[in-house]
Amino acid sequence: MCTAPSVVSGEEVVLKSNDGSTYLKGDLLSYDGEMFRLGTTIGTLQIAALSVECEGAACPSARTSEMPLRVLGGTPKVADLIGALVFGLGEEMNTRPQQRMISPEKMSFLLNGTDPDDPHQIVVASGDAAADTRALHDGHADMLIGSRLEVEGEDMAKYLLAHDAMVALVSPQSPRNALTLQDLSGVLRGTVTNWSELGGPDLRIVLAWPEDDPELMSALTARFGTLTEHGRRMSADRMADFVRRTPAAIGFSRYSNRRSAKPMTLVSDCGLVTAITDFTIRTGDYPLSLPVNLYHKAGGGGPDANSLIKFAMSREGRELISDAGLIAPGMATTGIDALGPFMISAVTAARGEAELADIQDLFNHLVGAERTSAVLRFDSGSYRINVATHGDLSELAADLAGRLGDHSELVIVGFTDEVEASQQRRDLARARSEAVRDGLLAAGLPENTTARIQTLAYEAIAPIGCNSDPEGRAQNRRVELWVRQAS
Repeated sequence: MCTAPSVVSGEEVVLKSNDGSTYLKGDLLSYDGEMFRLGTTIGTLQIAALSVECEGAACPSARTSEMPLRVLGGTPKVADLIGALVFGLGEEMNTRPQQRMISPEKMSFLLNGTDPDDPHQIVVASGDAAADTRALHDGHADMLIGSRLEVEGEDMAKYLLAHDAMVALVSPQSPRNALTLQDLSGVLRGTVTNWSELGGPDLRIVLAWPEDDPELMSALTARFGTLTEHGRRMSADRMADFVRRTPAAIGFSRYSNRRSAKPMTLVSDCGLVTAITDFTIRTGDYPLSLPVNLYHKAGGGGPDANSLIKFAMSREGRELISDAGLIAPGMATTGIDALGPFMISAVTAARGEAELADIQDLFNHLVGAERTSAVLRFDSGSYRINVATHGDLSELAADLAGRLGDHSELVIVGFTDEVEASQQRRDLARARSEAVRDGLLAAGLPENTTARIQTLAYEAIAPIGCNSDPEGRAQNRRVELWVRQAS
């Protein structure tokens, strides 16, 4: 495996945050392509290279390895996205990458930057999901972009590159516009073959599968079990167009590949309705999420890997991700008036007058507020914020700080699932909302907002998923963030 050689200096450097707002001065003890070790007046500190810019004569050069950065992307759409990010990075470096096809599955990009004699080479390839994963673990690749949930290891970093989801696509003239998860499972497994079994006319279901997206097929199998072998197979783009023109068809795709076909609304087995929108995918309310992650093996690709990751996480990179039809990370908001299905489900799921009173109290507190797409979920019985799941809270704190005016208010609402010990549920929900408040303040939310933060706790009301199954309970153990602007 290629790793960037360690730089050892002892000379003074300045590490500045990417936005230039903070800096740290000290002696550069070492740099391994991934982390700076800095000797400071308060001791030795380790700082991730992705989070800072280095200034000073002792800073490592922009190029410390002659080997190319090797990036794997499992689908044609992802490979195209990587290419777009490489070109965006080239524009930031004031150069236009020279593109060369090595094979139908492999493309090479040369970025000359400010030194035409020292080109940066990035090789992008697409292939089999399992083979790509092995290549990353074995050191034959430096970075992998895809939805593989099994890429793990202490030396593996994971970044959320984009939100996406698994969807069932139908024609606008389809006999049905909504399916229960149980019915969807039946269609996928081949036990439901006629629209009459779904409450429609006596019409055979025409299945369609994307032959160029093995990751999606693997994710569907992991979620629903062995899939039927019947159905028409074609490229994801052709499949979406075929489904749009065929009223009897159901196709399975990514949300980002839906084109003009219609995604079906899902109804949980306990009757909760979840329309599929950018917002419900961002929040995780839609139960069949399929995030696009960027996996990076420590040291792999050296500074070029750091530059590409940093660009992908930047505002310019996220614009390219959105242009590719994916949902870029970042906060979105929606008013409570747009959450009609959620409100109806909350009321219909209530059991008894006490829960109805709690729901009324919740809605009264949220009048005039907008729900943000930021949702934090918790392990059963815990109020600990899982950094591995939610990442660094500093970006969320910065986003909220930009939305909170002098008189606006942040409402933090904690919930539990139904199984967590009933006598402790209200306390647990309160502990979750207070843990999020404290975490955001520690991560940089200005102290002058403290008086305008309200924490609420509501136990197991207003469920997002069914409390009768583990996946639904995991959705319900959550904290939502709402913002009420000054009138």
